[in-house]
Amino acid sequence: MGDIEFHIDSEYVDNRLSLITQPNKGFESQETKLKELFHNIIDVFESKTKLFRFDNPHEIFHWKKFWPLFKIIHNVFDERNLLNRLQFTDNNCDFKFKSNYWKYKGFPYMLGFPIRENQVENLIDRKINKHFLCLNRRPKFFREDIVRFLVESGIDKKSYYSFGVDGESNNHPLFHVLDKSLENIYPSMAKDTITLYEDNVFCYIVTEAIVDNEPTTGIEELDNEIYLNNNLYCHITEKTTRAIVGGIPFILVSSAGSIKKLHEFGFKTFGDWWDESYDSIISYEERIDKIKKVITQISEMSISQCDEMYKEMIPTLKHNQMKYQEMNKIFQTFDGMDMCYESNFPNQSQYFELFSNLRKRIEPLL
Repeated sequence: MGDIEFHIDSEYVDNRLSLITQPNKGFESQETKLKELFHNIIDVFESKTKLFRFDNPHEIFHWKKFWPLFKIIHNVFDERNLLNRLQFTDNNCDFKFKSNYWKYKGFPYMLGFPIRENQVENLIDRKINKHFLCLNRRPKFFREDIVRFLVESGIDKKSYYSFGVDGESNNHPLFHVLDKSLENIYPSMAKDTITLYEDNVFCYIVTEAIVDNEPTTGIEELDNEIYLNNNLYCHITEKTTRAIVGGIPFILVSSAGSIKKLHEFGFKTFGDWWDESYDSIISYEERIDKIKKVITQISEMSISQCDEMYKEMIPTLKHNQMKYQEMNKIFQTFDGMDMCYESNFPNQSQYFELFSNLRKRIEPLL
């Protein structure tokens, strides 16, 4: 259900109890055993922790498969009169329950994800030599759509872009790799697709994690418990954060309403300089066509025109960097709660053994 880490002689050793969110067929038939297991967890930790947390700050819950387990855990904590000490969190800022019985809160934590060691960029001295940056490590249909458009339109010549550099897609016809010298920008995740080109582009084409709009979970019971809208999943990730920290204007290839969500959290975008009405288009095909028109419009500008427009955008870009600093403090506070130090758990071997046994008990049930 989460992680516990022990601090020993300045070194972290973790022992993870991880419940997969894609249970096997017949999962709900194991409800009695799962309830027993979670009662055991409460028995051990009730006097040692103020909060039982299930955290997924980098990703989102896939509710169609997660809902049965979510209910079971709530039932157990309700039986123990401990619902006020239960918390579920993920990186979805568009999913909301009607009742406060369900202890869930989605929040765009990744907008505070540490990038470039949180260094705010010098925006005045930027040397623009390309129109676009577009990074695509994992091939997905919408990323392929965008990259194919760049290549077939010739806009790739005005872009730094990557595609399929996940180590498994080298034979893809659109495969393209950029600089692999990543350590000086993002040492903790050097395998990620981060380049040395951010400082020399005008606009970031951010191909986010999700573009499809989902107006229903597919579970009638769950739909009755939440506020339904045109899209239940708004998953803004470090891809957008990278543009904000780097002081780069961006086009957001994401699910409809993502730009609107950025505005709700205090960020500014670029509707004063190009058409952002694509954000309100529900249909993927129509939205992506609108985005391509914006990309084409920007590509037709000269580098000197990009440079002049960029200077106009600097107040907006600086505002976003300051908002990022606020979000980063929230992320750091949240992230720091994951650590359970030695003073909290003096008998560490006892807890290693406990979590190992829990894993052995729960894995056959899933």
